Amino acid sequence: METQHDSKITRCPKLGDEITFSYCLRVAGDLPCPRIIRCWQAAFDADAALAEKSRRELFDRVVADKAMVTGYHFPFPAHGRLAKDGNGFVFTVGA
Repeated sequence: METQHDSKITRCPKLGDEITFSYCLRVAGDLPCPRIIRCWQAAFDADAALAEKSRRELFDRVVADKAMVTGYHFPFPAHGRLAKDGNGFVFTVGA
């Protein structure tokens, strides 16, 4: 299985050296390293299904609580509210 992240490099706490993501995916033959999510989660979503599930759960809670959210990459003024929109969510700036 090839991914867009195969050539990315991190320091492996087990081996104590730099390794690529592709190495972590195949460290045990066809099986990924059991630490793959812990080691790579800060760089990108190493488990896309888990990332989607956790974000949907968080967004559902934000909508239910009518909470205001903020983020570094949100459009100015970088705060607003989420609302359900079909199978997804819509962000309203400054609401």
